[in-house]
Amino acid sequence: MNDDYLLVVGSINMDIMTFVSRHPFLGETIKGEQVTYTPGGKGANQAVSAAQTGSKVMLMGAVGNDHFQENLTSNLLKYNIPTDFVVKKEMESSGIAFITVGNSGENTIIIYEGANGKLNKEEVDLLLSNEENMPSAVLLQNEIPWEVNEHILGFARYHGIKTYYNPAPAFSIPTKAFNDVDVLIVNETEAVFYTGVQIKNREDITYAMKRLLDLGVKEVILTLGEHGCIYSSYIGENLVIPGVKVKVVDTTGAGDTFIGAFASQQQKGENLKESLEYASIAAAITCTKQGAQNSMPTDVQIRMFQEKQRAIEINSPN
Repeated sequence: MNDDYLLVVGSINMDIMTFVSRHPFLGETIKGEQVTYTPGGKGANQAVSAAQTGSKVMLMGAVGNDHFQENLTSNLLKYNIPTDFVVKKEMESSGIAFITVGNSGENTIIIYEGANGKLNKEEVDLLLSNEENMPSAVLLQNEIPWEVNEHILGFARYHGIKTYYNPAPAFSIPTKAFNDVDVLIVNETEAVFYTGVQIKNREDITYAMKRLLDLGVKEVILTLGEHGCIYSSYIGENLVIPGVKVKVVDTTGAGDTFIGAFASQQQKGENLKESLEYASIAAAITCTKQGAQNSMPTDVQIRMFQEKQRAIEINSPN
């Protein structure tokens, strides 16, 4: 097994982003201020974040037979992510995310899955049948067919491979599948979907975390945007990580940045609390720029941010 190898299996999209002064009402047409085309997709985003923060990463996904695919694959190579296991679907177009970003940086997203929806178990088996390709950890999301995720989760459990699962976008899956998940990472929307708990206060968060652990996962991370994140494990370990204050420009990709950075730090053997703090800073930095992958910080940038924060804390009056 390759001990420093993180396998990300997930979506590869072209993000078509428009920026607006406010989001439109139902049936309303408003004018966008600009349009950008940038590589995205939860799988690719999380892979880039992990690579930017120091992990050896392989990405398995699919692109279409269109003018986007060359841009999408060359962009991965720019971040030192091999494209050996990126499949080209000749009869499909690449996945597209239509993203609208408001003044506050909050976004709405519509996904067209395209080639991502055609990734299949046989292609995964072809990759994993070679023992040299066996990873030490796998990172999954919900922008590829559930059958592929389910297959990989079962494979990983059988072979003792650590699994990180970000069930986004949220949809119903067999409850027993959560037994194969080591680390479940969700935001508030996903937590509400999988638990039925409406999160309004700290007590609701505590109950939601318990419900998520009751699904059968070993560890849960609930991300809370500007309010940080909360961690709980089945052995009773709990951590609260405060948010990082920055001037928000665009929140696109922040969650993916957090997940990739966290998995990367865990791969490198960093302790849990430091990994969560590191990932929170990485996500915050991403919010200070437009776009997803192009906004994701390097390990050096994150360490510099940490040093500046420590200097401010030391010099601030009590």
